[in-house]
This record gives sequence, structure tokens and C-alpha cells, in this order.
Amino acid sequence: MLEDIFPESHERYRTLPLFGSVADDVAKWMADRGYKRSTIRIQLLTLPRMDRALRRLGAAGLAEIKLEMLETYRASVSTGPGRKVKPGFASSMREFLSERAFLQTPPPSQGPRESLLSAYCSYLEDVRGARSSTVRGCGSARQHDKKLHNRRNIPIPF
Repeated sequence: MLEDIFPESHERYRTLPLFGSVADDVAKWMADRGYKRSTIRIQLLTLPRMDRALRRLGAAGLAEIKLEMLETYRASVSTGPGRKVKPGFASSMREFLSERAFLQTPPPSQGPRESLLSAYCSYLEDVRGARSSTVRGCGSARQHDKKLHNRRNIPIPF
């Protein structure tokens, strides 16, 4: 598909250090999602710049790209001088890399409630000797809230 979009310069995109191996797949992925050919061309024009920026942020391969790197890139192109590069392609690449399991996403951080519930579940298993099947239901604050609301017959606000 790259040859159709960039008949003279498709090799430039295939030789990119990070995205060269998947550049054609990105174009096909965008076409499968209903992007117009002209839109795909405009978006792919930013691929070399994104490749260079992510390498500067420390990514040496596709598997080393982190969500924070893409967000940093997106913020830099949306606030940079002239804003010639559209930040929407960073979102498209985030979706593409997530679907292909290339993107490293950070583990969800626990709030104070979740960490207390997790500690309590560990206490029930380790100290009190409860079975994991008994403790499994207390693992999230949202489940705890649902149980509490169901007992009081109060509609759940979320």
C-alpha cells in the first residue's frame, strides 16, 4: 500500500529504524478503518518525524515504545512552533501499537482505597487463613461499593 501512496519515496518509509517494518501495516490498518487515501498520505508524512522523536526519547525498537513517549510526542507537536504536524496521528499510532501489542502501558496505579483493600485481602489470606476464593470478591473498591449499595437498595451512581 505504501507504493500506491508514495510511488517515488516508499523506500524512505520502509527504512525507518522504528516504524519501517510496520509502515505498510499502518497504512493498511488506516485504510481498513475507513481513512481516505489522502488522509492516510497526510498522516504518514509525519511518520519519519515521529520515528526520530521517539528514538530521541529512548525507544530503540517497537517493543520499547511506551505510552508516555507517545504522549510526550503528541504534546510537543500540538504546542510546537507553527504546529505544522497534526497531533491526531499520535493517537492513531497509539491505537495501532496497542492492537498489535507493541505498546508498553504502565500498570494502573492504585489509589488509597484500592491499596487498603488489597492489603486487607492479603491479611485475610495470610494471617486469617481465608481461601483465595473467599477473598477474591474484596479485591476492588468498586466491587465493595456495589455490594454496599445493593445491601441498602440504593441505586449505584456510576
